[in-house]
Amino acid sequence: SPENGQANRDLAWSYYFLGEAYLADGKHNVGLDTLEQGVAIIQDRCVADSTDARTRKDVPLYLGKYVYNCGELGFHDRAKKTCYNVLLVLQPVVESNPMNYALAEMYVNLQKLHDEIGQVATANQ
Repeated sequence: SPENGQANRDLAWSYYFLGEAYLADGKHNVGLDTLEQGVAIIQDRCVADSTDARTRKDVPLYLGKYVYNCGELGFHDRAKKTCYNVLLVLQPVVESNPMNYALAEMYVNLQKLHDEIGQVATANQ
């Protein structure tokens, strides 16, 4: 159920491991699509409860792994777009919780991750 954060977290990480299996099997688009399903769940968990430390830690952890996988396959634009979309979704959450410094710090780290994707993509062109 939507109010069970642990179940949603488990589902997101199951998408991660399933996506990794597709990538290992050479099914790159299916693998990244599957990983992105997990990104959406992790992002939505943070929107639903930005005060939970585990939820906040999962966002950069999961997104970092996703970005790494995209980078290994040369899908920098896809990683940048996905990361940017997460930033767009989380921005109003950060703005409406100005005293949640841990959330603000997580957001800044996601911005850095997003910026680094662009530098990597530019360097590889």
